[in-house]
Amino acid sequence: MTALRTESAWANQSPSPPSYLPVPGTGLTDELNFWQRTYNMASYLRAIFVHQHLILRRIDRLFQVLF
Repeated sequence: MTALRTESAWANQSPSPPSYLPVPGTGLTDELNFWQRTYNMASYLRAIFVHQHLILRRIDRLFQVLF
């Protein structure tokens, strides 16, 4: 199982809570203890931050230049 991006999960009405679904690339399974859930949540928040503040900003700048 892998989690959907937040935007995709919302649009498809399929929630993917990080408390149950491991973030891809963490090496965790779907059976998480407290510390693994904490690590998974931190990884999830980091992935959201990188996507929102780094990737989307670069794409937005590229669109402003090209269009």
